[in-house]
Parts: sequence; structure tokens; C-alpha cells
Amino acid sequence: MKQNDDDLAFAREFVRQLRPKYKKASRKAREAEPPKSKVQFDEEFARSLDVSRAALWKYLHSPKPPAPSIRTIVLAYKRYKIAVRYAGIETKEVLRKGRLSHKAPEGQMDLPFSIRASSPETVALKLEPNGVNRQEWKLRITAT
Repeated sequence: MKQNDDDLAFAREFVRQLRPKYKKASRKAREAEPPKSKVQFDEEFARSLDVSRAALWKYLHSPKPPAPSIRTIVLAYKRYKIAVRYAGIETKEVLRKGRLSHKAPEGQMDLPFSIRASSPETVALKLEPNGVNRQEWKLRITAT
């Protein structure tokens, strides 16, 4: 797929922010006991972004770096706090939003219904919880 100007600007800014994180992590890896080899470090760093070592090399050394995938963008934000604007859209705001917590109101729903039976002598209704620690209930209706 061909990159447009916004894609290329985004990729270059992504790489501009990625390089210092890579260099800082590389220094730490060399100072660690035992020190990691460059290949080993590159593989681990690439894995942290869910890319191959070759893709990491392209990001860091290519004059026209590839635009990262959405997964790489999310992992870069999560692990290295890299957030880049794309065509005027602040990705940090999109990435920072977590899942919305959905709390059901106490009187969530009134469900009117009626049941017709040919000629039941007795109708029994039983409301019982559906699972442990859940706010789900099942209604058991028996007509005899």
C-alpha cells in the first residue's frame, strides 16, 4: 500500500520518538549483568513492539520508514509512552481512554410480558440468580 504524506510524516515522527527509547534501553542492556548482545537486545526490543528484528531495523534506519501498525502504535504507547499526532488527530487521547465501565442501574429494565396456556391448573414462577456474583437472573416458569 502506498504511503501518503500524512503516513510518512506520522512514521517519521514515530521513529523520532522511538530512537531515544531504543538507545536508552540499549544502554541499560549493555550495563546489565550479564550484558546482552546487540542481536539479543534487538530481538527483545522488537518483540516488545510485536515486530520482527528486521522491521525494527527499518523503523530505525530507513530514510522512508514504514508506517507502524495499530498494534505497534498501541504497544509503543503502553510500553514507551510514544504518542504521535496523525493528520492533526492526537493519538494520545484515543489511546489513553480505557474501557468504559458499564454499571447497570438498580432498576435497569421493566419487561412486561404475558403467557397463555391452554388450561394450566397451576403456574409457578421462580426467579433465581444465574451464576455466582453476577447481576444476572433467570426466570423459571412451569405450568402444569
